[in-house]
Amino acid sequence: MDRLKPARTDSSRRRRRNTSVAGLLAAALIQVGCQQPQQQPNVLLIVVDTLRADHLGAYGYDRPTSPNLDAMARRGILYTHAHSVTSWTNPSIEALFTGEEPRVLQPGASAFIAQDQLTLAARFRALGYATAAIVANPVLSPELGFGQGFDTYIGVAGWSEGFRVPPKQPAEQVNRAALQWLADSSAVPKNRPWFLYLHYMDPHWPYQPPNETLRAFWRQRNVDPDAASGPLNQRIRERIVQSADDVAQATDLYDAAVAHLDDQLRRFFDSLDPSVLDRTIICIMADHGEELGDHGRYLHAHTLYEELLHIPLLVVLPDRRAAQTNESFVQIYDVGRTLLELANVADPAFPGTSLVGGRRPMPLHADLVGAAIQPSHRRALIDGTSKLIETTEGQFLLFDLVSDPHENTNLAMIRAKQLMRLRAAATRSDGLSGRTEIPIKDSAARERLRAFGYDF
Repeated sequence: MDRLKPARTDSSRRRRRNTSVAGLLAAALIQVGCQQPQQQPNVLLIVVDTLRADHLGAYGYDRPTSPNLDAMARRGILYTHAHSVTSWTNPSIEALFTGEEPRVLQPGASAFIAQDQLTLAARFRALGYATAAIVANPVLSPELGFGQGFDTYIGVAGWSEGFRVPPKQPAEQVNRAALQWLADSSAVPKNRPWFLYLHYMDPHWPYQPPNETLRAFWRQRNVDPDAASGPLNQRIRERIVQSADDVAQATDLYDAAVAHLDDQLRRFFDSLDPSVLDRTIICIMADHGEELGDHGRYLHAHTLYEELLHIPLLVVLPDRRAAQTNESFVQIYDVGRTLLELANVADPAFPGTSLVGGRRPMPLHADLVGAAIQPSHRRALIDGTSKLIETTEGQFLLFDLVSDPHENTNLAMIRAKQLMRLRAAATRSDGLSGRTEIPIKDSAARERLRAFGYDF
């Protein structure tokens, strides 16, 4: 299961490719700018929780997990080096909604988005858009600030309360609620543009794909997947998956969950009127990835390796031009400003770097301090194809993402000058400054998160 390596291209070819993408985005922006306000494009933002980029065909995966997303990539813009800012959901969505590095990394916070922060949804609503969120993750409660700016904010399973953790809901439930909202003329008046955020959970632990999908991906023919999936999910949660067969079965479970999600996205788009799609900007991405035995680990929220930080990012514009690939390094908090600009409602006050004709300056940062009881990594920095990780024990790991995409060989001892330069860059732009750890004092809150796979 090789992860897609950073592309080896000469500088002139990269300039030509990124210039063509910038031209595509600029042309789309001009096209949208010529429209009347009531013709402004709709914006559909889809986040698939825990979706690894390297488990999608568009990113080089050799299993048929994502035929629908791969087809969309063939008529959209695929960002090959998009990264999250951490390896768990709440701070990632905080960054997505605010366009800023997350201020809050700890699960014990009473809010992740402050009341005075401008959010992407609030900006679209102020510009006349109907705004809605259909969310399958029960820990993204509106009380934590995530509902800010949405006219409608629906948790398809409800929200975690007390010691209660709602069962994980499949993509079908998100689709149903989204289609109901789109069909509600009181919520979405005719000729009024809309901003719709959908958050799917299928690839998140516990992995519970339909049996027929699981059987299509199950490689251990001498093991009954129906009987094995429950105990295997429990061993994954307890992090006692050790044998090669267990690792393969865990991967099969995850891949089948991704395939089910991909098929449900196809069904959702097939349910929409083509005329709606013809005036809708579609953005599909993840909040973070997942560990499936990589570096001997499972799930997420403990490290900052690429299987967690490297996320898929795909934008399909209304004109449905031919596929483009953008090899620039971008980060999750660039998405909001880019969508505003593509919709011709650009706001200079909204943070982030627009990907319309622009590129995020290096380096990229990711943080994890305080997020778990015993996190292994504190922060990470990516500068081109080099990556620095600082552990919670004060050690430094240095990787070359081209020659070593799986981050197996620590070069810190043999690249002393590069290590010093990257450490200095991390110190000058320390994303952790001003943050304080917030312990979880509420035992119910801790148990809710632990029941969902987090060791907080």
